[in-house]
Amino acid sequence: MEKRYYRVGAIGILVEGPAFEEAYYLSPFRTEELTPDLTVTVSLTGPVSLPEGFCGGSGWVKVGNTRVLIDERNQIPSARADYDGYGHIGVSVDRAHSECYGSSFLIRVLRLPHRVLEHGSVFLHSSFIEVNGEAILFTADCRTGKSTQAALWEKNRGAFVVNGDRSLLRKENGRWYACGSPYCGTSKICHNLSYPIRAVVILSQAKTNTAKRAGAKEAFIAMLSGCTYHASRKTEVDAVTEIAGDMIASVPFYTLACTPDLRAVEELEKAL
Repeated sequence: MEKRYYRVGAIGILVEGPAFEEAYYLSPFRTEELTPDLTVTVSLTGPVSLPEGFCGGSGWVKVGNTRVLIDERNQIPSARADYDGYGHIGVSVDRAHSECYGSSFLIRVLRLPHRVLEHGSVFLHSSFIEVNGEAILFTADCRTGKSTQAALWEKNRGAFVVNGDRSLLRKENGRWYACGSPYCGTSKICHNLSYPIRAVVILSQAKTNTAKRAGAKEAFIAMLSGCTYHASRKTEVDAVTEIAGDMIASVPFYTLACTPDLRAVEELEKAL
């Protein structure tokens, strides 16, 4: 058994359990000993019991405050995670299926997109670059060109790509910051860095480039569609709505209809 400490945004995390190989997307968030907001205790056990009320399914299945990992081949539980509602998650992993335990497993157990909402933060689907000590976030639907625009700024303007998939938005001392996160998608670009937000850019594809300041409605729609939360849970909807309203009031949002080349960079520069 060992202890590992992590910090993602404002959340301090303690993981107690068997040793595991730390993935590239988790290791940047490793830190020194801290007072945790969330503790995960992992035990290797015999067969894992199903929670009362389980009605079937495969993969991670939620039943109240319990989630069970159901092996798709034989439909038996490989692991079980019980959240007590007060910052502790007790995890049981069947020794016969111990290969499932690791970084990806822990990320799923932590469910950070939902935990951070309790701390006034939220994950936004976006490519996150740093330019002159400030963050520019490119947000849009999948395959619209977020990573492409980030790479163009990196190549042509010396920007640093902090994360290629999801940024953690956090308010600190009255200003909104973009923070690195362990969710980096296929880009595999994942750095634990934080910068004040210069702008959020809402992307769309076009044959010509047009950049302009976004209206409040456009910005609000982009935030609600780009943030990670359960739309069926009123508490999470309310939290995201509050964050979006605060962000829009204090951070510039822009729309960029763009081509995948240097002209898009130049057009956005003029608007900024």
